[in-house]
Order: sequence, then structure tokens, then C-alpha cells
Amino acid sequence: MKKITTLFSALALTAFGWQANAQILNQNAAWPNTTWVVGGTYTPGGLLNDPTLVANFTWDDDAAGNGSADVINAESPAIDLTAAYTGGETWININGNFDYYALNGDILTIDYWDADGSNWITLETLVGNTTTPSDFQGCINTGAYTTAVLNIVAFTPTQLAGFKYRINYDDLTGWQWGWCLDAPTIVSSTPPACPDPSSLTATNIIDVSADLAWTENGTATTWDIEWDTTGFTPGNGTMVTGTGTNPNNINGLTAITTYDFYVRADCGGSNGTSTWAGPYTFTTACSVYTLPWSEDFENAGTIPNCWSMAGGENWNFSNVGTGHIGNTGALSGTTASNNYFGWVDASLTDAPATLTSPYVDVSSLTVPQLSFYEISDNEGFANSTLDVEVWDGAAWNNVGTYNTNTIGWEKKQIVLSALAITGPIAVRFTFSETVAGDFYDDVAIDDVTFEEAPTCAEPTTLAAANITSTDADLTWIESGSATSWEIEWDIAGFTPGTGTSVLTGSNPYSLTGLTVTTSYDFYVRAICGSGDSSLWVGPMNFTTTVSCVVPSTLSASNITTTSADLGWTENGAATTWEIEWDIAGFTPGTGTSI
Repeated sequence: MKKITTLFSALALTAFGWQANAQILNQNAAWPNTTWVVGGTYTPGGLLNDPTLVANFTWDDDAAGNGSADVINAESPAIDLTAAYTGGETWININGNFDYYALNGDILTIDYWDADGSNWITLETLVGNTTTPSDFQGCINTGAYTTAVLNIVAFTPTQLAGFKYRINYDDLTGWQWGWCLDAPTIVSSTPPACPDPSSLTATNIIDVSADLAWTENGTATTWDIEWDTTGFTPGNGTMVTGTGTNPNNINGLTAITTYDFYVRADCGGSNGTSTWAGPYTFTTACSVYTLPWSEDFENAGTIPNCWSMAGGENWNFSNVGTGHIGNTGALSGTTASNNYFGWVDASLTDAPATLTSPYVDVSSLTVPQLSFYEISDNEGFANSTLDVEVWDGAAWNNVGTYNTNTIGWEKKQIVLSALAITGPIAVRFTFSETVAGDFYDDVAIDDVTFEEAPTCAEPTTLAAANITSTDADLTWIESGSATSWEIEWDIAGFTPGTGTSVLTGSNPYSLTGLTVTTSYDFYVRAICGSGDSSLWVGPMNFTTTVSCVVPSTLSASNITTTSADLGWTENGAATTWEIEWDIAGFTPGTGTSI
């Protein structure tokens, strides 16, 4: 298991007052600093005593290896800001070297104690990106960073003398990397005439538009925005000049594309403009898919575009059986694409794991249907459970629960006519363990499709039972209301339409007159009425058994007074025989046998 360590080192505070010359208050930069208070649900230990980290205040998010998502906070000692404050408007902001490595969704806030000392107020919120570090030994590869400003003009003398702040890390996505800040100082200086905006963000992000927002730290009422695809050189992007709207909507974007934006304040007159703040990076959402739509997972072993997964573990995407997919990794049957598929390893955790599709517009369908293939084999232990839900435009609806063995790959067909569909729909698959600690049933799915429900549903789960040398019982599962079916069979590999066919109202159907030790295929379709039949389903393969046939042409040769060579003709496939002999005319069963 990978050890994930969250690092918090010293913080830098800069207080700006109405003073021509900056004042620097040293905050005791010797670390570890025992005057700070560490709290939360973290596990102490890990890299705390690592000699390479002597200059950093550190602890291990998950030293126990339990994979838990923890909340960790580091609270500063009381800091006297009285000398840095001389009256009038005064700003405080965190200013120093900064690094953060955290998976998307992890949140770090920088908070300060409110005026009456009763609760924490958030000054800055930092959301983790998807960077995966190869090393995180201290504040390496750091860069200068400044948070949003805090105006302390309304602070009481008591709060000035006992000012405190903290870093609070909420590991929402589970034991990942964190943040690092260093260089603990407090500096006061004259505020700029036109302060920079801060806390840039993007909300209401869809495939073609987004709302860009920021915090105004002065009195500006108009701003300039520049945006383009991520990594663009400022000055070469799309400009929005003199907007008075915050948030500001931009459109004409491209789906599944990453953008950067910058913003500066225009304070007017002699105050001029601020410097550019940014970039803030965001990614547009997927477009709603149109029909025909099907996902075959042929994405070289990675999650398909616009799908998402969450929960206790990730879904996997493979093109061969492994572990406990099917019968100890042995797949049987076929799917429509018959290559890559999605599956969950039941060995890793008992927590549910979800896989969610993008949105699909099914408004052109008269009776929508969801279909997919599933394979499940508990190998004699407990089955895992696969819950299937469909978003109808307003809520998730459970449309199927599967927790029994399949006969190889089985096609599932779920008619969605009972749903009150009000917009684009999506499907969500949730894998979970029926029995805690069990690991034998790695459920897999393939070829997820939204389509028009047929008027005559296809049979599923073809099988052959009670196979002898000349007979077999052919079975299937009726998916609709059909009471008659057509069967076609012949030697394995035959072309459909050239075999022998029969109409039947029996399921199972007893097939007779077959050839010994011969491989056959058969197909089935449902007959729902005149001119209304399902698609053909198959082939299902089976092989007749060895036949035991009476030998013929008995003979004796090389006869002497005491011996003879006995012979016969074998008419079947037997390789062993029983021989009985005695004086001519003896009753079988009373002679000598070998």
C-alpha cells in the first residue's frame, strides 16, 4: 500500500498597514514548532521524525494504513499584530513559498479566528488538482503564493493582540497528498491603490459555457478578463474588457476541454488597474450524447471519456479474464464487442463502487430500453451484487438488481417505459459485496446501450442440458411474453439460415437424432405474433457424448490346444472391453471373464 503523507510547514503572514516602510515580525521559524496545535482525525507518526524534514512541521495522514479520509488542522499560537497596525485600513494575507499535491476534490482552507473568538472564518479555500507527485520530501519545487487579503480595520485590541489562524485539510477523496507552506513572517505595508482580485473560480460549467468569478479586494466595479485553452500566453487569449458583472458568463467553449482565465481590477482614474490574477484552470463538461449510443469499453483499458467512478475502489477495464472474473478468470460466451469490459475486483474492499455513464438524449425513442452484458460466478461462495439505476432527468431509479450466477456472458434487457423521463438520462452501476470479506465474485459488464425496446424481446441465457450421444435439451430464458419460439441448429460454425429449424411451444426443447461426439450450435428467436419476432440469439454450443455400441464380427485365430487369439470389430468409440468365455453352450454370466 502506498503511504500518503500530508505536510504542513510554517506559514507566512503579511500585514499591510498605513506605513511607508514595511515591518517584519518574525514568527519563530525554527521547526518543528511545538507552539502550534495539531488536531483532527489523523494518525500520528509516519514521517514525523524523518531527518530530511527537520525544517518542516509534518505528520502522517495514514500511518495505520487504513485508507481513511481524514480531517487534519494546524493552529498557530497567538500572534500580536498591535505593532503592525497603526489605524485605518490594514490587510493581512498569507505570503510565502507554497506547494500542493492533492487529488481532485481534496480541500484545504486557511481560516482565522473571528472578532469575538467563537469560531473560525475561512479566508481562502484551495481545492486539490490531479497532480501525482513522485516525491514530496518537504517544500520542494515551491513557488511564491499569496492568499486573498483580510482587512483587519474592525479588529478589537484584544483580537489584534491574540490573532490566530489555522490550516485545515479535509481529505475528502481518501488518504492522498496534501499541501506545504513555509517562511513564517508577518509583514505590514501600505496597501496598493488597486488591489488584485483573488479567489478565482469557475461555476455552472457545462460543455459550452462557464461562469467565471472572483473576490474583489478593493472598490473596483469593473474588471478585465482574459481566457483561452490552458497554457496560453497572456496577451494572446480572448479578452473581455470593462465588464461590471461578477460572475461573468463566457460561452462558445468546447466540450471536454481545459481552459485558463485571468482577471484584473480596473479601479479608475489615478488608481489604475491591478496586476493580473490567475490563472484559474477549469475543464468543460461533456456534451449530451445523441442516439445511437452504446459503450463497448474499447478504450485501451482506461475509463471511457465522460464516464465517472466513485466509491470504495475504482472499476477496472480489461480484455482478458483474470482473478475471479467468471470462473477463476475463465470467461465463457460472447458480448457484442467481445473485447474490453468493465469489472470490479471483489478482493479489495467491501465498500460499494459506482460507474456512471454520461448523459444521453433518448427523446427520439418511443419505448426506451437499457441493455448490457453481465458475467458473474461466485465459485461456490457468495455472489456480489450489481445494482443498476437510471437517471430520468430528476432522480435516480433502481431498475435492476443482480446477485446470481450467470451462464457466461448474459445479455440483460431493461425496458424503461415505467420511468417519467424529463430530460437526458444516464445509467449508474453499483457493485457491492453481499458478504463482508468475500472475494470470489468479480462482476463484469460490457456493451451498455440505450435503444428502442423491441416489440418482441430477445430470449437470453441459452443453454444445453441432459446431453447424450444423440440427444440434448435446449433451454433459454424468455425476456418478454412470447409462448412460442423458433430454433435453428446444425454442426458448429454453420451459417444461420442454412441449418435445421423448428417452431416450438416447449422450453426446454428436446432435440433428438444427433450424431455421436459431434459439436453443434443452436440459435433461438421469440415469436410474438404474426410478423412479429425477436432477433436471433446465439450461437450456443454443445457436444454430444461418446456412444457405447455393440461390437460385431467376433473371431478366433492362432488356435492351439491351450490358447487362442480372440478378435472383434468395435463399432463405437470404446477403448476397453469385457470378455467372457467357456465350453460351447454355456450361459452368459457363468463363464470366465476378463
